[in-house]
Amino acid sequence: MSTSLATGTGQTLSVTTLTPVAPAVGLWTPQVLEAGNTVIKNTNGALDQPNTIRYSISPVADMFKNADCRAMPDQRTDGINLLVQVNEVWKVTESLTGEYYYLPVSAHCVLKLPADVAVTATQVAALATRLAGATYRGASEAATVGWGVLLHGVTRLPDTV
Repeated sequence: MSTSLATGTGQTLSVTTLTPVAPAVGLWTPQVLEAGNTVIKNTNGALDQPNTIRYSISPVADMFKNADCRAMPDQRTDGINLLVQVNEVWKVTESLTGEYYYLPVSAHCVLKLPADVAVTATQVAALATRLAGATYRGASEAATVGWGVLLHGVTRLPDTV
């Protein structure tokens, strides 16, 4: 007896490489198109497993509020919150009976970024990579090790780190 899990995205899952969603025209349809907020729906996935992606940008009045540094005189203090959110419905199927159930899952990343010429796409990509890398417990371990530990409620790093 075994179970299988389908994400409904129509994509192959890999935990060792980053699998970009690459929303292709015709496969993803806009559901919400507002200034600073877009939601797209996968129209190529399983009908019983809807999945969407949301992109949102909102202003931040004072980036330095509750920060560990202060603005220099005449420095801009505004910025943006940039949100990317993935919502999926996973389907778990028991191999012998064919019985199944659904799991609603969601993941989101919010980047709080100052409005400054030094904040480039390259810098933001590096920050996002460090964020994803923070789930690893050691340089030689697979991503599943860090996520497995976190799923069991352990947030403390081992003393060897």
